Amino acid sequence: MEWDGGFALSILRIPHADTIEGSTKAFTIDYIACPSWTELLQPVFSNPQITKIAHNARFDVKFLMKVGIEAEHIFDIMLAAQVHDSGVNNGVKGHFTLATVSERYVGEKLDKSEQASDTK
Repeated sequence: MEWDGGFALSILRIPHADTIEGSTKAFTIDYIACPSWTELLQPVFSNPQITKIAHNARFDVKFLMKVGIEAEHIFDIMLAAQVHDSGVNNGVKGHFTLATVSERYVGEKLDKSEQASDTK
C-alpha cells in the first residue's frame, strides 16, 4: 500500500483495552498477508457503540478513509489534551505527544522499546 511518504506499509497495530499484569495486548495485522483486513475491521470502526480511542486520530482516520474504511465514535487523546490545555502550551514542541500526555495525565511513562520503524 502506497502512503504519502512513498513507502509501503504492511503492518497495522491495534492496541486492546484489556491488560494482563500491566501489559497491554495489541493485535498486529500484516495486511499484505491478510488482504481482507478492511472487510474484517470495517464493522468495528463503523460501529457507533464501540468507542475507538486514538492519539492524533486525524492521521489514523485519514489512513482508514484512504483504504475505504469509515470510522465513527472516535475519542482523540491529543485533541482532548489540547482542549484541556486551553491553548496555554500551543506551539510548545513535544507538549502533546502520546508519551508526554500519558505521563502528565496518567502518570505512566510509555515503554518505547517495542516500537519499530522500517521506513528506510
